Amino acid sequence: MTIALSFIFFLSGAAALIFEILWFQLAGLTFGNTVWSTAIVLSSFMGGLAIGNCIAAYWGHRIRQPLQIYALIETLVAMAGLGLVLGLPVMTQFMTPMFKQLTDYPLVLNGLRGVTAFSLMLIPATAMGMTLPVVVKALYHTDPRFGRVLGLLYGWNTLGATAGVMAAELWLVDWFGLKGAGMFAAVCNVSAALIAFRLAVRSRSTSPPLAVPPDLNRGRIIQWPSLRLLLVGLLAGFVLLSLEVVWFRFLIIFYTAHSLNYAIMLSVVLLGISLGGLVASWIYKVHAAADRHLVILLVLNCILIVGSYRFLIQLFHLIQGQSEAFQLLVASLFLMLPVSLVSGVIFTMVGNRLHSVLVSETGSTGLLTLANTTGGMLGSLAAALVFIPGIGIEPTFYLMACTYLLAAFLLWDREIRTQKTRLATVAVSMALAVIMLVQFPFGQMRSQYVQMVYPWFLQAKGERRIAYKESLTETIQYLQKDVLGQPHYHRLATNSHSMSATYYKNRRYMKLYAYLPAALNPDLKKALLISYGCGSTAKALKDNPSIETIDVVDISRDIVDMSQIIFPALTDFPPGDPRVRVHIEDGRFFLLTTGEYYDLITAEPPPPKVSGIVNLYTQEFFEL
Repeated sequence: MTIALSFIFFLSGAAALIFEILWFQLAGLTFGNTVWSTAIVLSSFMGGLAIGNCIAAYWGHRIRQPLQIYALIETLVAMAGLGLVLGLPVMTQFMTPMFKQLTDYPLVLNGLRGVTAFSLMLIPATAMGMTLPVVVKALYHTDPRFGRVLGLLYGWNTLGATAGVMAAELWLVDWFGLKGAGMFAAVCNVSAALIAFRLAVRSRSTSPPLAVPPDLNRGRIIQWPSLRLLLVGLLAGFVLLSLEVVWFRFLIIFYTAHSLNYAIMLSVVLLGISLGGLVASWIYKVHAAADRHLVILLVLNCILIVGSYRFLIQLFHLIQGQSEAFQLLVASLFLMLPVSLVSGVIFTMVGNRLHSVLVSETGSTGLLTLANTTGGMLGSLAAALVFIPGIGIEPTFYLMACTYLLAAFLLWDREIRTQKTRLATVAVSMALAVIMLVQFPFGQMRSQYVQMVYPWFLQAKGERRIAYKESLTETIQYLQKDVLGQPHYHRLATNSHSMSATYYKNRRYMKLYAYLPAALNPDLKKALLISYGCGSTAKALKDNPSIETIDVVDISRDIVDMSQIIFPALTDFPPGDPRVRVHIEDGRFFLLTTGEYYDLITAEPPPPKVSGIVNLYTQEFFEL
């Protein structure tokens, strides 16, 4: 039974991540690829998971045939998940007329995006959220060691998710396309359902159905022992998903932002979580009271966050000269794997301790995953929309390390104070964490890490960095080349890519995007520019007196605003012209929803290898 359930939960995890990847790609076509659209889709997906966790927590105790229910849930995931893959492209045509009415009201537009995304993902995401509590109930019936059962299933499910990420990136989409990959994921779900149903039939013939236990004691949930464990679970999810966003943004400063690199980083995080669950399961097999060390593990993650950030710079120097994929893999393993592994152990141990309080398999698992998922949703949104643009990557690392230490203090109880050996161990670990936090390497980002980016431009070409900003959508740098003490040209670099520059050759071809159409049609009145860059094309359009309106579309407000470095005089700054209207939106989505027609539409998007940009190189885009 244990081996079979581990296998089917591996299939379930693989299918879930394949579906998630496909949904996010297709949702970008329906809702756009701006940071707000991505945040809306992510929160809708995780909100559905949380609802599934909640349902399982409060009604899971009524289930007498958990394997049969699980088989039905997996079948529902297969049907709804594949339906979403097939239906999202159709939704684009259906939703476009509604979006067109709201382009001038971004708050209402984002609200409609949110309601639509949540409605579409409600059924499959809710069903996914119910799977872990139900399978834990099934396996706990044969192995009443809750920590071992939870860690084993959590580990194998996340290991399947790791395999699903890499399979989708390396083979499935390439071989079978998006629809074919969706069918593959559905087959995994149906296979898991069939095996679970077969196990249910076999177990029913050998053992009676589970007796219905008493209702989950809701009074215990609001008592401090349960609340603090749930709060720790929420904080652990908040920190790990915040770190995932920060890790990705940090490493993309050094490595190309294409889908394979994102898949490598996500796989490392998932691999660490899965190994943590499996390690915790093994620990509970030999040591039933392993969660006595939960406080030390929380402190350990605080230390690991600070240490990995401090010493990654030495690793970068060691792996220079290797292939980019190898460098990224090694850096990801060093930066992400230890913290993710310990996080997987922490999740399992919090669950085991919560079960000792609530005495309900589905209640404990459901409430823990509800808290953890909610924390993860809040953490990912906070990191992307608040922390990175607000305080920066480096301070966010520090904040997340402090949050782990806060979670450890929440679990400081009388039992620790009365046992001298445990008290000494916890006190020493906390003291070490405090010392590392006090000596956190503030300033290392700009003094060391950023100096490693663009060595060719900074050293061989003699350029110097004059501006640096960790914005909402990317990390932006402006480099400047001086001749005889005066600025000769500027270079705009986002993340690891030199995006645009203003030296003669580049400025000439970018201005031709406006000059050539004007030569062919001198009566231009309305112009649209997609992707602003350094503003050279926008400046050429602005200098044409016959053009009456110029719409500029870019996903980054900071890209547009920082071009004032190039145009210090307000009269030269393109957005300062009253004819120019700036729209912070995905270019394809803008064309899809605008009711305007233009005499000239010109675009110079980043290269298609950059993740999310390929939609601006399609036949559909040019037809729009």
